[in-house]
Amino acid sequence: AFAALKSDGSVVTWGYSSYGGDSSGVSSRLTSGVTQIFSTRTAFAALKSDGSVVTWGDSSNGGDSSSVSSRLSSGVVSFADPFNDDRLVPGTSTTQPSITLAVSPTSVTEDGTANLVYTFTRSGDTTFSLTVNYTVGGTATNGVDYATIPTSVTFAAGSSTATLTVDPTADTINPESDESVTLTLVAGTGYNIGTPPSATGTITNVLPSPTTLAIAPTTANQTEGNSGTKPFTFTITRAGGLNGTTAVNWAVTGSGTNAANASDFGGTLPSGTVTFASGETSKTITVTVQGDTISELDETFTVTLSGPTGATITTATAIGTIINDDNDDTPTLSLGLSQNVVTEDGSQNLFYVFRRTGDVTNPLTVDFTVGGSATVGSDYVQRGATTFGGTTGSVTFRAGSEVVILPIDPSSDTVSDGNETVALTLTTGTGYTLGTTG
Repeated sequence: AFAALKSDGSVVTWGYSSYGGDSSGVSSRLTSGVTQIFSTRTAFAALKSDGSVVTWGDSSNGGDSSSVSSRLSSGVVSFADPFNDDRLVPGTSTTQPSITLAVSPTSVTEDGTANLVYTFTRSGDTTFSLTVNYTVGGTATNGVDYATIPTSVTFAAGSSTATLTVDPTADTINPESDESVTLTLVAGTGYNIGTPPSATGTITNVLPSPTTLAIAPTTANQTEGNSGTKPFTFTITRAGGLNGTTAVNWAVTGSGTNAANASDFGGTLPSGTVTFASGETSKTITVTVQGDTISELDETFTVTLSGPTGATITTATAIGTIINDDNDDTPTLSLGLSQNVVTEDGSQNLFYVFRRTGDVTNPLTVDFTVGGSATVGSDYVQRGATTFGGTTGSVTFRAGSEVVILPIDPSSDTVSDGNETVALTLTTGTGYTLGTTG
């Protein structure tokens, strides 16, 4: 009977079936991985790369190993008599290949793009595939500091090298020492351990850039509106190291010459906390401003950052401006006199001119005081006042009217007296402000 060992590690048999020409009973185990075949002419034994043994042929000459099959499942490296006849080995040499190990580059950063690449080299016979075992050591942890790697590597048939890549994993542990990854060859079937038998690569810790926070106005200078609310927005930007979470507090206070107060925000000055998730670079905070119809100066407020965790603040404040959008059309009143002097027995009168500017849409009553040395009723009479007493009076503007004229008509008498005066002075009231009085 005959047996042929192929380059892909499979076995082909032919010839007298009872002497090993028929290997169909173990054919599934002879399709790959066979490294050597031994024969006693009527029986065969195949040694596989995993250290197991497959036998077939004449049972009386070793073709049946079922009684010890559990002990031939791994770890076999050679045979004793009578399996020494017609020994068939791959190639022309029975010397096992020698395996050495190296790493390049020898150092990489934990958050970089480069990886540690370990190169296994076998010298000697490279005809068949070969699995080589090694241990994983060093201060770095497999599956934690780098992606999980196995503890064996397989050479393809015909190949003199095999590689293993170690990909470091970035973390947020700081400070942290540099860590090592050491691979060391261990004995196995079908190879010898050469020199160097191990290789060590280093994962260098890289301190992240400091994490910083800064606030800036986004839509923070706008009108408040007459009702409801309007959002004023600010952006907090995170820069530098972005791993891990970062939190910061913020609060609104009135600021500037005309400071906003709690009523501008619905009764309470806003505040809150912003939290960045790992990798996030910006957050928007919204300050809600209450609209009103009060005519007032533009108001300012400041949003201030404080109490950061995992970061430092580079720009802590940002200013918002509430722009007044309520037109102040409240009328302004002035009082003038057409002429200052008239005779008591003449045909001319004193004309007091009340004038309003601004909103003239509605009727308006304006108050004044009455003074001077002349006495109403005896020294003069008035015509056109809404009310007129001894010391106070009022006039009323019609809707749309800008002017009201109040005549003072002197009364003639037979009393010899000096010159007399009539003095009207505007006083404060509802719906108007005071301008010039006379």
